[in-house]
Amino acid sequence: MLTHPVFVVIWLAFILFTSSFYMNELLPSSYVWRLSFPIIASVALVLLLSLIAWQTKIYAALQEKNSRHFLLGIYLIVFFLLYMNYRRISLPPFYVDYLFLSLLYALGGWILLFKWNYSFHVLGWAGMFFTLIFYQWFYDLDLIYWIIFSAIMTGFVASLRLFQNAHTQQEILRSILVSFSIFVLSICCKSLSFWP
Repeated sequence: MLTHPVFVVIWLAFILFTSSFYMNELLPSSYVWRLSFPIIASVALVLLLSLIAWQTKIYAALQEKNSRHFLLGIYLIVFFLLYMNYRRISLPPFYVDYLFLSLLYALGGWILLFKWNYSFHVLGWAGMFFTLIFYQWFYDLDLIYWIIFSAIMTGFVASLRLFQNAHTQQEILRSILVSFSIFVLSICCKSLSFWP
């Protein structure tokens, strides 16, 4: 259950908010919880809306591909609003970048779904892996153990999806390639100061 891609944002928030970044050490612990609560509430909202759609047979009325578009659409709307709220209150980029990257990964997956199938699970975990590398690169954090953990989890989830015959090898590779492409694009944009 906790390997579902919707929970990756909570994993990232936990890792980044408890990291040794100097701003984390200056903030009171109540402030970190105030930052974390909207993220947890947003994940709960995505899950609740998905459950309502499933219970009201909206998913059944949609084909499998369309139901995935629906779920990603809910994710994109909820987390876009959360991202804009965090930008509105002028949080430092350290606390906002991972939400923007999560949106980029979800948007890339949403667009990709119009043409091909892929694994949400692998896209989410590979996105977490590349997001941690992004933070290691730009914020000079010591996240090597978390990067190794996310690489192992990406491989584990990919192997599990293959073992369950939920996806083909091409769909798994496509998921990793999309995550890597978004990572390279984000590194270039952040390096060139073309970053929101």
